[in-house]
Amino acid sequence: MKRISLALAAAAIMLFAGQAFAQTTVVLGPGVGSGRTVYHQTSNVTLSASNVYVLTGVYFVDPTYSITIPAGTTIVGDSAAVLCISPGAQIHATGTATSPIIFTSAKPVGTRQPGDWGGVVILGNAPTNQTNPIIEGGIVPGSYGGSNPTDNSGEFQYVRIEFAGYRFQLNNEVNGLTLGGVGSGTTIDHVQVSYSFDDGFEFFGGTVNCKYMVTVGETDDGFDTDFGYNGNIQFGFQMKDPNFWDPTDNSRAFESDNCGSSSCYGTSPRTKAIFSNFTVIGPKRTNSTTVPAAERFDYALMLRRGTQLNILNSAVVGYERSVSFRDAETYASMDYPSYTNEDIRVRNTSFASYAGAVDSVETSGIPSTDKPNVNAWINRNGNKWGTTPLLSRQPDALLLTNMVSLTAPDPRPATGSELISAGTDFSGLPGFFTPTSYRGAFDPSLSLAGQWTANWTNFDPQNTPYVGGATSTLNLHNAGWNLVSVPRFVASDSTVATIFPGTLGGVVYEYNGVSYNTINGTGTVKVGPAYWAYFATSKTTSVNGGDVEEFKLTATAEGWYLIGCPNYTVEDKLPDLAPIGNWDRGIDGDGDADLITLVGGTPVTGRILAGDVWGYNGATYETVNRMNQGRGYWVYVTPGTFPVDIVVKKN
Repeated sequence: MKRISLALAAAAIMLFAGQAFAQTTVVLGPGVGSGRTVYHQTSNVTLSASNVYVLTGVYFVDPTYSITIPAGTTIVGDSAAVLCISPGAQIHATGTATSPIIFTSAKPVGTRQPGDWGGVVILGNAPTNQTNPIIEGGIVPGSYGGSNPTDNSGEFQYVRIEFAGYRFQLNNEVNGLTLGGVGSGTTIDHVQVSYSFDDGFEFFGGTVNCKYMVTVGETDDGFDTDFGYNGNIQFGFQMKDPNFWDPTDNSRAFESDNCGSSSCYGTSPRTKAIFSNFTVIGPKRTNSTTVPAAERFDYALMLRRGTQLNILNSAVVGYERSVSFRDAETYASMDYPSYTNEDIRVRNTSFASYAGAVDSVETSGIPSTDKPNVNAWINRNGNKWGTTPLLSRQPDALLLTNMVSLTAPDPRPATGSELISAGTDFSGLPGFFTPTSYRGAFDPSLSLAGQWTANWTNFDPQNTPYVGGATSTLNLHNAGWNLVSVPRFVASDSTVATIFPGTLGGVVYEYNGVSYNTINGTGTVKVGPAYWAYFATSKTTSVNGGDVEEFKLTATAEGWYLIGCPNYTVEDKLPDLAPIGNWDRGIDGDGDADLITLVGGTPVTGRILAGDVWGYNGATYETVNRMNQGRGYWVYVTPGTFPVDIVVKKN
């Protein structure tokens, strides 16, 4: 073991009050503050709705394993945390209309922002038109896709994902829900994404079918399809918040590409998703809604790079312009004028844009002489644009019941709305689609409480207190040097300046196995490891936060490791004459927590040298048979198979 030997000045301990959770908090992954550290789940895991889970790191469910998330479970995301279901793994997330599953920000009410954490990524073995594709520039490691169109990645039902989309670098963000090569054997329905810092939903290839999808306030696109996605999606609601847009790109309802560059526009399979019965609401949801001058919203439908997307029986409201046919490859799929092989369709859809007397359809990527053909093609397909072909009309023209409020919208067709009477067409569609007589996502004959969005959706996640009731731990710090740790999960602010204020220079020290690193006041500390800190006088600190039932450190080589102690006392309960070497024997069931060591997920003994755990009493090191919350301890991991997980777990 090693000790810092510096002369430090005195400072006072201050009271910390952060967000906390009344429920027991369980950390999933490599630990709070671990950023993009990759973690592999190598067994089947079942969560409990009675806990709040903190998702940390890039958490992979490895192939052949599953994670089961019951109805009513809440999972908060640490910064940059991503849940990734690997190809060959499964997620069983089955909420209900009255008990949805919630993935949300760890930050307190009123302070949440798009990008507070990563998001959910489901990867499968269904076809794509790419070779070894990667997610968003490789920010989530590994590839996906294969030759099995009916691949099954599990179930994802009645789930909300809020404030996701962590920006790893410019133009590389995780979406709210990312689906890569997901097959049609997967069940996805009743999913809401709110305030993602990228797309609400993005489909990279695959064949999965979805119903009842909602995205609100996403900064980029509501629904993005790429890499040959061939799936069917019915009943969707997308609504922009005019105060949130992509700072480096344009924000749309639909963006669809066959691939990412001109060299593969015709690559098979072509992107050919079918969307029917969507109500998409742009930033100007009513005639009187104000859109900020700096906004980057533009077309509701961006169709480009050879896509063959189909938008049917829908309502498109409040975007500056309606449709962009960005290139000749996309235009060619209209098959004008014979329509014998009409692969791209915008049919039986009502539009109300707001740009004024300008063309609502962009044709900049095709010859100007073909613009009348686009005009004829659109008007042939039962669409409604306005009294003048291709020109916009104002949002209120479609008569939605009440779109004044972002937090309590009512997008049902009102009495007299053309969405009720303009007509629909389901001819030639797969049996997946339920025919309706109305356009858009909402049945005008039902009350708002009777719609498919009832109960499980939430349009005001910023002000929803999912977890509450702070708990606290009191820690006595001796004058001088102390080995300290973070005893509770603190969601809102886990910086040194907040958790351990007043240390000399505002720093603490962590041990990396060879030497010490300084963590300054703005650096973060996390539950799991221990730190050296110096205090001038003996003081008591209160750390408010959520209970932590389990954490682990991973030893990759023989040597000394500094480990902390969470809100449970860790104790060797054996008789005094028994060897302390039984610290790492496994869980004893005594109701406290235990220190155990695992290799490959299996408990092992003898990996802590002599079983000894060493504490520091302010003057010397001493072996202990009790680890106290908020303190730090040394253990020595002996030679053998690595990695070794050093785990503190409540039993």
